[in-house]
Amino acid sequence: MASEKAPLQLGLLLGGSALLGALWLRRRRQRLADPYGFDTPVDRTKLHTVKHELPLEMYGEAAKEALNLWVADMELPCCEEIRETIVRRAAEKTFGYTLQPTAIWESAGRWLVEQQGWSYKPPPEHFAFSASVVTSAANIIRAMTNPGDQIALMVPLYAPLQNIVLACGRTLIRYHLQQNKSGQYDMDVKGSLSALLDTKNIKILILCNPHNPIGRVWKREELLDLARICQKRGIVVMSDEIWADWCFERFTPFQPVAQEVGCKCITLGAPTKTWSMAGLHASYVVVADDELRKQYLAYTEPSFLTFASIFATEMMLVAYDRGGPWFLAAKAYIKANLVFLEHFLLAHVPGVRLVPHQATYLAWLDCSGLGFDSGKELNSFILHEARLVLSPGSEFDAEKSWHFQRMNIACSRCLLEEAGSRLRAAVARRSRTR
Repeated sequence: MASEKAPLQLGLLLGGSALLGALWLRRRRQRLADPYGFDTPVDRTKLHTVKHELPLEMYGEAAKEALNLWVADMELPCCEEIRETIVRRAAEKTFGYTLQPTAIWESAGRWLVEQQGWSYKPPPEHFAFSASVVTSAANIIRAMTNPGDQIALMVPLYAPLQNIVLACGRTLIRYHLQQNKSGQYDMDVKGSLSALLDTKNIKILILCNPHNPIGRVWKREELLDLARICQKRGIVVMSDEIWADWCFERFTPFQPVAQEVGCKCITLGAPTKTWSMAGLHASYVVVADDELRKQYLAYTEPSFLTFASIFATEMMLVAYDRGGPWFLAAKAYIKANLVFLEHFLLAHVPGVRLVPHQATYLAWLDCSGLGFDSGKELNSFILHEARLVLSPGSEFDAEKSWHFQRMNIACSRCLLEEAGSRLRAAVARRSRTR
């Protein structure tokens, strides 16, 4: 009897080994084709995320079945080298006050030269840590202006940068960027922008470079003209360059350009968009001007606003030195998502047009072709009919951008395909009932 069972057991063993071998080979091929796991959706629904939990508070039941493609962080697995570094540090037994070593700023400075096109490497003493770009903006405004002073910026623009001006008790001056025939936004520096500045007493101009939400990479010639008119009027330029690594066309940093003409400038940057680490709260300012740096530090240092957390420090130490390969892979993946979205809309949702896109992983969608009469109607359609949570255009410019929506495409392709299918179906239903 035992002899009869032996061939059966051997067969089962060999069959099982073959099955395991096939599964191993399949997984190996998947890793080779997608080494960072970008094609596999991540589940963030139970991690207390702003992206997934806040819509339930804002929209209630309607948000439960919606896909969340709004706030600017990624639905992709983060860089493994950074995750491993944080895990190792978390295994230590103490979590005391932590300094930010000079090595962070040495690495960040090299990155600015090698990846963002700076013509020189800022010395470590020109850097100062800050929790976020918005935190930096608030500190600069409070340190260098007085209540009631005028702060200018260009809209449509990331809403928190607009809100912080008002929250600081300053006067907000909005300059409306204009779309040309191709749909691209232009900065008319020598014309309408210069004329606006002539009628005001602007203390600080906030530049978004590249510009969120419109995805515009400003050209060197435009930035040089801007530096000249600001230098002439004694305006300090605060250049938010958090999206600099996400340019699909040549990026020009403002600081080196400003120095050519003696324009005073403060650069705001961060690794958090580059490596999707927004929850760690890590950014920096670069202040080359001695007097401006003295003003900034005099305001921030007494409140310990230039100190980072343990995990923000560990992240910054490893990201700039070892995070490059992951970032380049993520950028290529999202570029492919962008191409997919553009082709999909042209083929299936002609009423929605992707504005010419040069930077960020945030698609700026012109929905004017859908025929809505107000932003309220459009926003309701996107949420209730398309079952998508996007960022309404009115958040960035209530006056002229209500017919836009901003979509975050830093996600797995299957999630983006599902979002496209929902939008296509909703538009088709609307067409049949009109």
